[in-house]
Amino acid sequence: MASEFYVAEDGSIHRHPVTVVNNTGNRTNTYAPAPAVNTQARTAYRPIHQVSEGRKVWFWIISIIMSLLIAVGVTQGFGAEVYGSDGGFAATIGPFVVFIGALAGSILYGIFCAKSVDYNLWAYILSALSSVGGIIATGIAVAIVCFVVMILFYILIIGFVIAVICGIAGGS
Repeated sequence: MASEFYVAEDGSIHRHPVTVVNNTGNRTNTYAPAPAVNTQARTAYRPIHQVSEGRKVWFWIISIIMSLLIAVGVTQGFGAEVYGSDGGFAATIGPFVVFIGALAGSILYGIFCAKSVDYNLWAYILSALSSVGGIIATGIAVAIVCFVVMILFYILIIGFVIAVICGIAGGS
């Protein structure tokens, strides 16, 4: 017996019962497969708005400018405290990480989420917040990469020390 289910509008799960007459004239209940559902069906009513190309272009221009301004503010305000000013590796790549993170956060929001709010005011606000999120995410990613490289460097040093000790102890 096939057990094909469907989900009703109230969220409950049901089988599709079908009454079948077999050759002997006895009636039995069996279950038929669920009918095909239109993939374009909309479960909730939300009008589809036509958004002009000009609105999209202005969203992208303003969104990228906002993300760059946020990156400049973060770099000027927190750059020396977070990355240091000694000219080391972190201080060198820190501003680039901030700018790349800000642009990535804003662009990813614009590509995947701005259409759902029809590029209105919320899209601008959330794009700016996504820039901050992108800065945080790339900062964490670079910190993790630097930490892993540092651990690998220490493992290499320890291995070299062990090799020297084994070489001296072996007499070679």
